[in-house]
Amino acid sequence: MQRRTFIYNMAGLGILSLTDPKELFTTTVAAADNYVIEQFEYKGLAHYSYTVMADQKVIVIDPQRNPRVYLDYTKKHNAEIVGIIETHPHADFVSSHLELHKYLRVPVYCSSLTKPGYPGTAFDGGNVIKLSAKVVLRSLFTPGHAPDHISVVLA
Repeated sequence: MQRRTFIYNMAGLGILSLTDPKELFTTTVAAADNYVIEQFEYKGLAHYSYTVMADQKVIVIDPQRNPRVYLDYTKKHNAEIVGIIETHPHADFVSSHLELHKYLRVPVYCSSLTKPGYPGTAFDGGNVIKLSAKVVLRSLFTPGHAPDHISVVLA
């Protein structure tokens, strides 16, 4: 039992990961003088997550299992993660949103329709997250893929 608890605690801190670094690719998909959007592709699961950075503040969108990739990214850019957005509950992979939430004490934004079993912050249609004086992320209710799905619009 002690071994299981140790492994659980190490995985919860992101120290253990099943992510093979050779399967992870990052691409800057959009950049301007006031923001950068980075895409993180995990080929093993065909999973894409994103970061939006403005004024050294970062929001992580739909994080993959290994939180280390986002912590390394922000360290490399001398930035800080200020929140996580879950666009919908993910049944096809394990997200690191709770690990990042516990480690960094940042909010996890999601639709109020999700009714999460964790301390989620409502990010419903029209709600905004202000990253900087010029960069705002707006929630857009987009059911279809999931009944509580939201999209994130850069405004």
